[in-house]
Amino acid sequence: MIVAGAAVAALVATTLLLAPDAPQARVEATVTSVSPADGAVLAAPPATVELLLSAVPDPGLSHITVRDRGGTVVNTGELGRDGDLLRQPVTVNGSGDFSATYHVTLADGEELTGSMRFSVGTGAAPGEVAVVAEDLHSHGVDPLGATLLVIDGAALLAFFAFLWFKPRRRQDPRNS
Repeated sequence: MIVAGAAVAALVATTLLLAPDAPQARVEATVTSVSPADGAVLAAPPATVELLLSAVPDPGLSHITVRDRGGTVVNTGELGRDGDLLRQPVTVNGSGDFSATYHVTLADGEELTGSMRFSVGTGAAPGEVAVVAEDLHSHGVDPLGATLLVIDGAALLAFFAFLWFKPRRRQDPRNS
């Protein structure tokens, strides 16, 4: 009975240690502005496409893909970060319509996806520019991380089962 009590106490202590201190309202992160703006009509090509976010992005897990009407990627260089701003260098040669799609992973793991369009040198609002689905992908579950979580859970269950079902020593009636 003492072993069962210890197992329950350990489980309660673990739960209290891992539980959040207090429930907090979760605020959805958003893209607060894009440059060039969605639907922009530009006379000169931009050097970068920028996203300003309401939270800190992880540039290593994020991407911005800029394509011309034919689907050719016009990105040049690495995606950069300056605080809450992501900056993708682009090389736009000539005029036409362009699409920028983004998949941003924030420091807390939340993901944002979206797209915007702009035109360069046409004098008219951008027409429909195909968005490539792979540019809007999500990262899903990491197989190694998921496997390690399953192994940890099984080890924890085995530990508590061992404590619960451990054979008890019987006292010798002659020593009573």
